[in-house]
Amino acid sequence: MTSFLQIENLHKRYRTVHALRGVNLELPGPGIYGLLGPNGAGKTTAIKLIAGLIKPTEGRIRISGIDIRDDPVRALASIGVMMEMPRFYDHLSGGDNLRVLALLSGQRDQRRADQLMDRVGLSAKAGEKVSAYSRGMRQRLGLAAALLDDPRLVILDEPTNGLDPAGIAEFRQWLPQMAHEEQRAILLSSHQMGEMERICDNFTIVSRGTIVATGKAADLAQPRTSVVFRVPDAEAALAALHDVQGITNVEVLGADRIRADSPAAPTAAINRILVNRGIDVIEITEERESLEEIFFRLVGRDHDVA
Repeated sequence: MTSFLQIENLHKRYRTVHALRGVNLELPGPGIYGLLGPNGAGKTTAIKLIAGLIKPTEGRIRISGIDIRDDPVRALASIGVMMEMPRFYDHLSGGDNLRVLALLSGQRDQRRADQLMDRVGLSAKAGEKVSAYSRGMRQRLGLAAALLDDPRLVILDEPTNGLDPAGIAEFRQWLPQMAHEEQRAILLSSHQMGEMERICDNFTIVSRGTIVATGKAADLAQPRTSVVFRVPDAEAALAALHDVQGITNVEVLGADRIRADSPAAPTAAINRILVNRGIDVIEITEERESLEEIFFRLVGRDHDVA
């Protein structure tokens, strides 16, 4: 199957600024691909290049196998983009904005616009002018606009900005449906790494115009030997593991949790020790680096996340 997106040796220079330096990236199939990087790393430049808003200095961008330089109309026909803080005609209603965009893209049947307004939870507000819309409502309308042409590739730049917790939860539900049930590739850029870690299948981390890592969070994380045990009495568990060979450190995390560093003692062995000493083990969690920890390890802490 043709890759949804292929980027080869992509460079973008602005006079003395080299914004992107030899970027290579592929989105081979449906899924949610997270794009992370500090401010000024080149994420927005990459998005604008893929969307055809600016031209590359060097390199190739293929969307559904079509080179954007050779045939931009066909290439961009299978892409939907929602930039941060999407703009609309404030004097028109949300529904009319979407209908105008549908007509501009050649759609004569208005039912898709109405269906999308319903999908993003704006049916009740479809007749209100966009000037009265909140930031979160504009974000919802931006998502509907990005989906108008039923694109294979959807690019979302900070889509949950301005949304309340209920709205963020809805996005968390919509995106996997769009990717896995509707067979789309979603390139998602956001500074909310907790949300990204929950929903993205794969990550690309950009720093200073280059890609520093690509892969699943579990593959990018460094191995750890820490295991957290949830028990009825953390102090009793601490005493039970005192001086056990192979355990280098035991730390009480709360009334019912301990962390054990066990490079030589397998998790199952520690569990047996606790159970044999009359301590029930309610839950076992093997710790790994969080996405935030991975990010800062790779790009450093001298940047803001964006």
